[in-house]
Formats: sequence, structure tokens, C-alpha cells
Amino acid sequence: MLHAHLYAPFANPLRQQLYEQVRAALEADKDGPETLLLANFAVEAGASVLDAVVVRPHSITLLVLVPGGGRLHVPALGYGAWQLEGNALGGAGEADNPFEQFREQKEALAAWLAPQLSPEQANLQFVSGVVVFGAPVEFGPEIEEQLSQQPGGHFQLLGDATQLPRRLKQLAKPEVDLSEEEITEWAQELAEEPVTASLPAATGPETSHPAAPASPWRKMWRWLGADDIPDDAPYGGYPAAEVAANSAEKERLEQARLDGQAQLHQKLQDLEAREAQRERSMSQLVAQLAQAPAVTSEAQQLREQLALETREKEALDEAIRQSRAESAARNQELDAKIQQLGQLIEQLHARPGAAPTAPASVAAPGGAVRPPRAAAPTAAASTAAAPGSA
Repeated sequence: MLHAHLYAPFANPLRQQLYEQVRAALEADKDGPETLLLANFAVEAGASVLDAVVVRPHSITLLVLVPGGGRLHVPALGYGAWQLEGNALGGAGEADNPFEQFREQKEALAAWLAPQLSPEQANLQFVSGVVVFGAPVEFGPEIEEQLSQQPGGHFQLLGDATQLPRRLKQLAKPEVDLSEEEITEWAQELAEEPVTASLPAATGPETSHPAAPASPWRKMWRWLGADDIPDDAPYGGYPAAEVAANSAEKERLEQARLDGQAQLHQKLQDLEAREAQRERSMSQLVAQLAQAPAVTSEAQQLREQLALETREKEALDEAIRQSRAESAARNQELDAKIQQLGQLIEQLHARPGAAPTAPASVAAPGGAVRPPRAAAPTAAASTAAAPGSA
């Protein structure tokens, strides 16, 4: 059974139409498991808007919706714009392309889900991604090689929305192990709660949509008798809660820094591998040019190809430099935030009458663990920019 929650209509009518195709495909999968579809929302204010997320017992999949179709070329998977029918295909925000968008949004989605899912229920490194195109796509010959370079095969391209259920079955992994009852309960809680996000007036009736996903363990939270504790206690009112919240945020930032370093390492490996390939190609061209007569058309073609390869190598060098600079700036910002949170936690501990620090999780009878609540996501504004729409 499908439980679908669209937080606000897509600003792009074609993307809205593609979402409806995705929803119809999942609804038509009568033999499929319990499925939760969340669409057009951000996990927190100011974050990148996710087109859609599909949660199934053995898969959590982030969808990137691209309304167009045609001939697709992917010069490089992890950097630079792709080419769709001769037009540049970028990603949301500052992402170069849909794959870069997936990697950035996967990090945000995993950070949001981490407090809600235990490691036994989901290894969030196995969140998968699918780019769903709204029209038939002819894949360039280089795409299979590009996709094969990514570890795990967690990112795929789909030129037909009706084939999404089949692709989701292929992406199922034992590292994600949610019960159908948990997914159903999560969906029911969504339907029961009012919208908590403040939406622009332009969204109109969409303010009546269900609220953001609550933790599947809310009933356990109530059973423990703690449901009346506010999520955000006023400063000075609940010092233990403040310490716990800041400690959790500090841990999240530290993990984000580690994840960012791992992603940078992978990205640099990809860039350096392509740079080495360019250097080998350039060496071969130089050797061929040395053997070719200086005035022939073959020699001219070799010179032009060598010039092209040189420009490509310069672009790769610049991409490597920018990636390192961006990572250094991001790490500096995260380090500053982590240091500030550490100081704030020390101040809270030193306050008179402060209660002991609350644990990151509360043990429940039977050995179950209740993760702390995650912040509710934010419905997307109706004017949100659409990837690839530029």
C-alpha cells in the first residue's frame, strides 16, 4: 500500500506532472510492500528541497525528478553539468548535476533520519538515489562506464517512471530493515498531525497538508510518559534538555565533517583518476604527433585533439583546487560551530541546579531504544527552484 504526502505543489508544472507519474506507478504496484512517499520538502529551514523520498522495508531512496528527455551525455558523474538533448543539465542549488545533488541531499537526509532510525534498522550509507526522467532518454555510450565507477551502485538513472517499482526492488538491501508495521505507523502519524511549518501565502490551500514525518517510535515515547516534554525547552527552563540537544547537534556536526571529508576523498579520487587518464591520452597524442608529417590533415587533427585534452586537464586541475578550497572552508565553518557548541555545553553544565545530561537514547522495556526526536522538515515553497530548469 502506498502512503503519499506532498507537502506543497511543485512550482514547475512538468515536475508536478512527473511526481504524479511516480505516485501512480507506486500505487499500481499492487504486489509491492508498504511504501511511504514524501515529496517536495526540506528536512530543515534553508536546506535544499528534496524532490521525493521513497521509504520501503529494505530501501530508502531519494528521487531526483527531471521532466525532460532525449539524448543524455554525462562527461563526468561527479562534477560539471550533464548534457540533455544538447542543453546543460545541472542540479538543485549549487550542485553541478543530478548526481552531485543526490550526494549533497543524501547527507542532509541521513542526518535527519539518523535520530529516528537505529543502526539495526538502517545503515544510512545505503540510502540510494534514482534520477527519474519525464520522457524517454537515450543514454550516451559513456554513461554505463560512469555509473560503474560509483561504489555500491546506489545511484541509477531511469527513463520511464512506470519502471520505478521494479528498480526499487533491485535497490533493496539487507542493510535497511524496516518492518511494514513501522512504515504504516509512520504514515498514520503523518496523517494525524497538523502542519507545523510556516508556508508562504502563495501555497494557499496546501497549508492543510499533513505535517512532516514524525518518528515511528512516537507511541513508545508516549508510553514512557514523556510526550508532554516540549521539543525546544526555553533557555533556563530545562537545562538537561538543552545540554542533550546541543550535544546531539555537536555530534551531528562532527559526523557531517567526517562525511564531508570522505566525500571529498572520493571526489578527489575520481578527479585524479580522470586527470591521469587525460595525461595518458595526451602522451599518446604527443607521440603520434611526433610521428605524423607536420603538414598533413592528420597532424592538424592531432594538434586540435591535444589542445582539447590540455583544456580538459586544466579544467580538472581547477575542479580539484576548488573542491579542496570548498572543503577547507566548510571544515573551518563546522569547526567553529563545534567549538561554540562545546563552549555552550560547558556553560550549561556549570549553571547552578543543572540536571545531569540526558542520554542520547532512552532504554525502553524489552531492550528497545527510543532515539531522540528529529527536527520536522519544512514544506517546500511554491517558488522553489527546480534542478535543470535553468
